[in-house]
Amino acid sequence: LINLLAFLMPYKEFVNADYDQLPFRIQGSLIIQLVLQLPGDGHEPIMNSFFAQAPDRMYSWCKDPSGSRIIEAIISSEHIPLATKRQVLDQYSNKYADLAVNKYGSHIVDACWKVSDMPYKEKIMIELIQREMLVQDSPFGRIVMRNCRVEQYKRRADEWRERERSLQKGKRMFKDIFDSSSTPNKRSDKKSKKSKK
Repeated sequence: LINLLAFLMPYKEFVNADYDQLPFRIQGSLIIQLVLQLPGDGHEPIMNSFFAQAPDRMYSWCKDPSGSRIIEAIISSEHIPLATKRQVLDQYSNKYADLAVNKYGSHIVDACWKVSDMPYKEKIMIELIQREMLVQDSPFGRIVMRNCRVEQYKRRADEWRERERSLQKGKRMFKDIFDSSSTPNKRSDKKSKKSKK
């Protein structure tokens, strides 16, 4: 399913085509991104199709302008469970440095970083540091290193961890406030209905 939408082509044509030569269709990418942002479980068929693909094939999408947008939409969607996103992130384990130096892949690293907890952020951090020369040699890699505050981690890891904990705590508090304010007050609704009667 995800391939047919991404390339906007019938199944019979897809199975007989050379996959590596198939061009992404912007309209197909946009359709997938839209479905992934819709509330409910409409994303499940697309995600089931995603996980049915070879990981290396989906990794190649990260370095394509249209394909990378789909991966970003998966990671950033508010309606896809965190456990499902973690499965996606795990597919890029040991590949974050390579993604960081790519124009489109660097955005995937940033997206993964935003949804990661502390242990997983340190995992990404270690990968970047282990291949620091490669990453720093790329303008896109340097931006990723700055966003992740690699230099601060190298100098004072404890301070970096404390800062990340504070940021995560702030995000949770903001989410709780937002969720509570967006939840309709059922009692007030009932009272308003009675008064109308």
